[in-house]
Amino acid sequence: MGLNSLTFNNINSLQYGVYISGTGAFNSPARDREMIEVPGRNGDIINDHGRYKNIEVTYPAFIIKDFKANLTAWANKLLEPLNYVRLSDTYHPDEFRLAVLSQGMVVDPVRWLAAGSFDLVFNCRPERFLTSGETVTTFTAGGSISNQTDMPAKPLIRVYGSGTITVNGTEIEIASHSYEYIDIDCDLQEAFYGAANANMYISLDEFPTLRSGANIIVLDGVTRVEMTPRWWRL
Repeated sequence: MGLNSLTFNNINSLQYGVYISGTGAFNSPARDREMIEVPGRNGDIINDHGRYKNIEVTYPAFIIKDFKANLTAWANKLLEPLNYVRLSDTYHPDEFRLAVLSQGMVVDPVRWLAAGSFDLVFNCRPERFLTSGETVTTFTAGGSISNQTDMPAKPLIRVYGSGTITVNGTEIEIASHSYEYIDIDCDLQEAFYGAANANMYISLDEFPTLRSGANIIVLDGVTRVEMTPRWWRL
């Protein structure tokens, strides 16, 4: 069986001779709940906040060659991102997380600095995003898209032209504009074209989600919709 690695911010750890163990990569996040004690009442009241908490994912890691140079170069790359970036590993080739390094590395070198081990601890969003959820589905008329997971996905919707798009009864109206298209990010709850804010061109009561099973898409006026579903699991 081959040695395992991770890829962080599009940089594979093997470039710096870093190998990993996946013992911490299979944990699940906790539901964000508040337990409220009420005097005179048995048990706690559960106040659910409707979300999952971030999770710390720890990879035991080691370098067996050119330890000092590889460790320094790898540490510099790990510390570059200031926000969430993509994290994947060879244990889960069909998924990825959004993560940032959350702790400095405490290194246990062997004699003469020939090799060493350390933990890589990442603070991750709770979702394990599926690579299949990056596949774009194009609509030029009404249709449907199927969510094979149990989790409601928050898609990225690229809309060409003006009119309305309706997802499971949730309608988004797009006003006339001069852009080639408008991206509607249902996770960020923002609309944009490149770096330009386009929120003034959309009107909606809520951002749609793609529920488990079939999702009905209806177009009226818009010429084309490209939907990146962002399927995920825990």
